[in-house]
Amino acid sequence: MIRKLKYSFAQGFHNFTQNGAMSAASVIIITACLALFGLYIVFGINLNYVSQQVQSQFQVDVYMMRSLGESGIRDIGDQLKKMENIKEITYVSKSEAFKELENMFADNPEATVGYDAENLNPLMASYRLSLSEFTDVDAMKKKIEAMDGVHHVNSKDDAMDTMLSTVETIRSVSLWVMLVLAGISILIISNTIRMTVFARRKEINIMKFIGATDGFIRRPFIIEGMIIGIVGALLALCIVSPLYSYFVVLVTKLLKGILELKSLLDILPIMGASFILFGGLLGAIGSWISIKKHLKV
Repeated sequence: MIRKLKYSFAQGFHNFTQNGAMSAASVIIITACLALFGLYIVFGINLNYVSQQVQSQFQVDVYMMRSLGESGIRDIGDQLKKMENIKEITYVSKSEAFKELENMFADNPEATVGYDAENLNPLMASYRLSLSEFTDVDAMKKKIEAMDGVHHVNSKDDAMDTMLSTVETIRSVSLWVMLVLAGISILIISNTIRMTVFARRKEINIMKFIGATDGFIRRPFIIEGMIIGIVGALLALCIVSPLYSYFVVLVTKLLKGILELKSLLDILPIMGASFILFGGLLGAIGSWISIKKHLKV
């Protein structure tokens, strides 16, 4: 068995080097396919990571009527504490809200001239709610708005829904493009292996005549296809890794710590393993298709 495997690997490497132009074309196509596949992987990983961050920062602000007294405010707070999906409740008084407004307009203090935190404060007291999960936000808002003393409820769930929907659309499109490239890769690898089978048809015929099994004949071609796929995977990894590192630095500067992306070291093991497995699989499938059609010589 070991001798058969050595023969298969030796023949696979030999075929790979002999089919220079076609092997190179196959490698280039697989590299392009896996580069896009890599973008799909890092996009999916960071989508989930950013989504977790956004949801952890997502808040629902419950503003109370200005005429509401302290007992009414406490009563609303007690009702909110009994609701599900609320991880944390923070009370923001009118004076605290005004101080936040002053900090917001620190570079433009004229915006708050004529108002103060105590007497001329146009703001409302509120409760800030941090959610455990981003689910049934609309139903929760309607329930809170129905409480006596609540003026209105403010959140940015519509913008969040739009953002997540757009991201999902982009991910779906990139998946289809990757599948098309995968199909092209399989086709080119199949043609490469077909040329090898045609060039060695007499040798294969003799091997079958003396009793060689289809599996023994097929194995070197499968290995050749896997070599093509793995070489393409390694090249794609070398291309995607530095580009991703540059992208992380760029996004970090733009967002200024508001949101973070996974570092290259965090995703490199997953990306590397996925590249090699997917590349080897593409190569094996392409070879298997070609051998299945052309082994009968």
